[in-house]
Amino acid sequence: MKVSKQLLTILVLLITLNACSPTINYLGKSYVSTTNVDLYFDREDVPRPFEVMGHAEVILSNLFTMQEGQKALEKYAIKAGADAIVFEGINTNSSPTYTKVEDSKANSSGGYTTTSTVSTSNNETKIIKAILVKYK
Repeated sequence: MKVSKQLLTILVLLITLNACSPTINYLGKSYVSTTNVDLYFDREDVPRPFEVMGHAEVILSNLFTMQEGQKALEKYAIKAGADAIVFEGINTNSSPTYTKVEDSKANSSGGYTTTSTVSTSNNETKIIKAILVKYK
């Protein structure tokens, strides 16, 4: 039973740490904040000349939807001073997680009976790739 409490504590801690917002990795320039950003899904669709401010990745665990990732990037881009976001694609990474739990109990013959349970889960992470742009 002690193992179960430890696993539960770790699980709650991980959920709490990840529950705030998606992770955004950004490499690039920043400007004075803007009030909104235009959204494009192809560089060719941007109607004005622009410079690429930088590259962003939004990392989404199973806890977040694509829409939540998009909203998080929009807020980030506004703070960074972008005029627009050009979404470039979505990657998916999968990694299995194996958990083994053992429980030993005394049996009626004076020995111990050990029960092992192995569970497998698949952790899927989606990564939204985008560029932040500043109109010229």
